Formats: sequence, structure tokens, C-alpha cells
Amino acid sequence: MGGIKWNFLILATVAAFSIMGMGICLAENSWVGIVLCFIILCLAMMYGFKQKKKLQKEGNL
Repeated sequence: MGGIKWNFLILATVAAFSIMGMGICLAENSWVGIVLCFIILCLAMMYGFKQKKKLQKEGNL
């Protein structure tokens, strides 16, 4: 098993915090916050999957 892939760890942390943020904003009835956290979640997940696919094509994963 290789070392830690820091970029994936950071993206996973951002995604987890955005999910927690959506829960907090839902409790506070802040629809703007929910939408913002959802957008951040989608961007982090899409970027992570694109990076994973790129690394798999290169054979580095």
C-alpha cells in the first residue's frame, strides 16, 4: 500500500464538511447556505473523481 494521497484526503474532508454544513444550514432554515454547501459538495466530488480517473489512465493509482 502506498502513501497517503493528500489531495484526495483534502477533497474528502471538504466534502464531509460541506455535508455537515448542509445539515447545520437545514437546522437553521438557511436555504442559501444549503445550496452553497451542495454546490461545494458537487464540485469537490466531481474534481476528485476526475483526478482519480486521470491518475488511473496514467497508471499512477
